[in-house]
Amino acid sequence: MIISKEEFKTKLVNALKREAGPKETVEIRTVMKNNGVMWDGLMIHQADSRIAPTIYPDHYYQAYIEGRTLGEIVREIMEICADSKIEDDSVIDFFQDYEQVRKHLCFRVINREKNRELLKDVPHISFLDLAVIFYCMIDSVGWEGGSIVIHNHHMEMWHVSRERLMKDAYSNTTKRLPIQCHNMNETLLQLLDSERLLQKEGVDELIGMVKYLENSMFVMSNDHKLHGASTIMYQDMREHLPIPNTDYYILPSSIHEVILIPVNGEKGVRELREMVQNVNETQLDPEEVLSDQVYFYSYAEDKISIAE
Repeated sequence: MIISKEEFKTKLVNALKREAGPKETVEIRTVMKNNGVMWDGLMIHQADSRIAPTIYPDHYYQAYIEGRTLGEIVREIMEICADSKIEDDSVIDFFQDYEQVRKHLCFRVINREKNRELLKDVPHISFLDLAVIFYCMIDSVGWEGGSIVIHNHHMEMWHVSRERLMKDAYSNTTKRLPIQCHNMNETLLQLLDSERLLQKEGVDELIGMVKYLENSMFVMSNDHKLHGASTIMYQDMREHLPIPNTDYYILPSSIHEVILIPVNGEKGVRELREMVQNVNETQLDPEEVLSDQVYFYSYAEDKISIAE
């Protein structure tokens, strides 16, 4: 019998408590993700450790109902927590010193209105209907913990300004996560070809249709394809535009990439905005939505605005 997600979380927590040592505590906290989406985060705190990784039980639920055993999941989580303990003191000490942290600062863009609660606690810079926030790439300093969002109390501890954060984060982000821009048709064809290898029905017909499309849509992201919509803030964006001396509509297809469409009068702003809204509502997880707006890039002014 398939159990519900909540029943699975209860079983998982109870199993972890049985596995945990006498000086470890297991708890689930509500964690705010992008766009105010709330997730249950599982933490195993050790008495002699000042930090703990956040594990998301929802990520394991699908694996469980597909046949992975509870014991396997518990062992993996305990291993993750054990590995994180090794470097926790070094990470805490590292984070006290801005001269070390600044080398690993990056930025990303999020929706300002959907994240208004988060933005009360984090330094940010407004841009159109978006906000630029800052984070430290912890993976790059030898701790497999992903990233840590910079909060106001960090900025106060370091005695630095938002402008200093932006300067350092901009330098790192543009170097470590450079722009990549590809023709959308080529991207779709590559995906469809991979599906054809799996002999999915109707793929040959779809490939034929894509080949007849005009090469007028381009996908822009970074080379990691993670939070790649931030590339609209890069000063060298103009150098990566596929067609020079051309204005573009920018469609925020997710927090990870944007779509560039040369302005040629074939599609109006209202139609494009409806496309963006439809994708946001039907194709994306809520935490991956960037904006319902369509942006306009003026090549002559090298400037982005909300399309009218």
